[in-house]
Amino acid sequence: MSAAQGAAASEAVSAKVRALRRVDRAVIISDLHLTPNDPEGIDRFVALARKLPGAVQELFILGDLFEAYVGRKHLFVDGYRPVVRALDLLVSNGVAVTCLRGNRDFLLDEGFTKATGARVAGDEDTFVSGERRILAVHGDLFCVHDLRYQAMRAKLRRPWVRWASRTLPLPVLLRIAGGLRSKSRAEIAMKTTGEMGIVDAEVERRLAEGFDLVLCGHVHEPQSRRLGGGELVVLPAWPEPPGTLWLDRGALRFAPVG
Repeated sequence: MSAAQGAAASEAVSAKVRALRRVDRAVIISDLHLTPNDPEGIDRFVALARKLPGAVQELFILGDLFEAYVGRKHLFVDGYRPVVRALDLLVSNGVAVTCLRGNRDFLLDEGFTKATGARVAGDEDTFVSGERRILAVHGDLFCVHDLRYQAMRAKLRRPWVRWASRTLPLPVLLRIAGGLRSKSRAEIAMKTTGEMGIVDAEVERRLAEGFDLVLCGHVHEPQSRRLGGGELVVLPAWPEPPGTLWLDRGALRFAPVG
């Protein structure tokens, strides 16, 4: 890339950052892993959702809302219906809901949006709060040393997987998801922390695009630190400590769940 092309690309990124939408007050959570096998976890999420109308303008879920999500058929599973109703009620009461795709629910699509009213932002979302330009991602794309995971991630996002999720019967999809989850657990047990962790250089690369703050989850290791002139905040697997992240005009505050 020539110097002129590099300058043009940099200016295009800067213009995109300047055009970000504004979010003053929000709640941000990640990695809920909701499942009908844990009704108490679903009840906790429903209780949180009831508190938000009038308190915030948006709820951000940074991926892995569900322990597993095999496509829109999954929304008809009895145990998930309270989640669907809670999201739909939030949106009806004026709280926008933005969901990112995680490694467990990468099949979220327009069917999920139609059922819940939530916006599926894909792999990332960007906005301004106070004076801070914020990038929200799930976080798995920062774990570039986990080569086997990244290869599997690429395979599972091929068009035929989405086609299969819309075509195969739900029991078959659930069996496939269970098999993939068992394989994933076995592989995680053999990996080192270094393999699975966030690579700082990847975060710094995104901060260099003009962001002040990167928010993510995925690794289930909450932390906050300065990187490359900006800040990285890694959320816990909700509702684990330090709890729910509240955003108020750029200021961040964790509050215990309860």
